[in-house]
Amino acid sequence: MKGNQKLTFQELGKEFFMSEIGLDQYNLAKRKRTEGKIFFYTGLACGIIAGAIGPKNKNLGFAFIGGQIVSLSLSARSNATGNKFLDQAIQIRNKDYLFSGH
Repeated sequence: MKGNQKLTFQELGKEFFMSEIGLDQYNLAKRKRTEGKIFFYTGLACGIIAGAIGPKNKNLGFAFIGGQIVSLSLSARSNATGNKFLDQAIQIRNKDYLFSGH
């Protein structure tokens, strides 16, 4: 939120002009969130493939279910890490903004 305006994730990147460290944290958050999306969609694909293959080949179906579990776990971990980096970036930005005159 900036005043009464809600910023998108892309618009938020423009707010880190005062701090190189904050911008680095934002870029790390962006990368981790992208990784999280990739793992999420990979997990969905594994689930669909497991459903299609499962009746014909149970062992291969179970392997894809295992892949789905791993992918979704990595997705959750990447998203959590990305949120942590984003929180740190916002905290650094706010500190730089509030105490820039000192």
